[in-house]
Amino acid sequence: MLGFLLLLAASAADPASLPAAGPAATCLIVGRQLDYRVAAPDVLLVRAGGRWHRSRLPDGCPALQPNRIVVRREASPRACANDLFEVRDNFRPDEFGLCRFGPFEPLARPPAKSGRADLAGLNPSGPVVACLEETGLQLVVTASRDWLLLRQGRQAFRAELAGGCPGLGQGRILARANTQGRLCRNDLLGVIDPVGGMNYGQCRIGRIEPVAIPRGARF
Repeated sequence: MLGFLLLLAASAADPASLPAAGPAATCLIVGRQLDYRVAAPDVLLVRAGGRWHRSRLPDGCPALQPNRIVVRREASPRACANDLFEVRDNFRPDEFGLCRFGPFEPLARPPAKSGRADLAGLNPSGPVVACLEETGLQLVVTASRDWLLLRQGRQAFRAELAGGCPGLGQGRILARANTQGRLCRNDLLGVIDPVGGMNYGQCRIGRIEPVAIPRGARF
C-alpha cells in the first residue's frame, strides 16, 4: 500500500485575494497535471496559461481538508465546469468524496516579486530528528530538487533528498511504501503522475531537521 504526498504549485501572491480580470470560462487548458490550490471547501484556484482562475464548486466540497488531494476523473488536457474530481487522502489511497468544478473566473496577475529564499541556506532551529509523525504533516512546494519543506503545526522541517530527486515536478505526487504513520530518514519515495500513473523514479529521504523560516519568505 502506498502513502501519498501532493506537490502543489507555489504562487507569488495569494490568488484568492485578487480581483476578477474578466468573465468566467467554461473550460481551461491545464495539460495532464492540475496546478491548483484549495481556497475554501467550496472554492478551488486553478492555474492555466500563467494565470490563476477561481472555480466556485456548485455543490461545495466539504471533503476538501488539509492533507487531501484533488484527482480528476478524466485525463483530458482540458478541465471544464461540471467535470468530476475525487478527493483523496495524501498518505493513503482513501477516497473521501466526489465533487465537480464550477466555471473558471480569471484573476488579476499579481505584481512580480524578488527572488525566492534558499531552502538549503535556512538556519536549523533544533537537532536532527529520525522521523516525523504523519498527523498534521503538510508538504510545502519549493523549486528545490534536493530538499523537501514540511510543516507540522507551527513548526517547519527541512528533509534532505539524498542524491537529489530530479523527477519532482508540478502536479506530481510522492508515494512511499512505509505505512507506519511516520515519515523517516531512508524512506524511499516514488515520484508518480496521479492522473496517468506514470512513475518518474525513486528518491530517498536523508536527514530531517527543524528550520527557522524568515517572515515573508517565498520558496
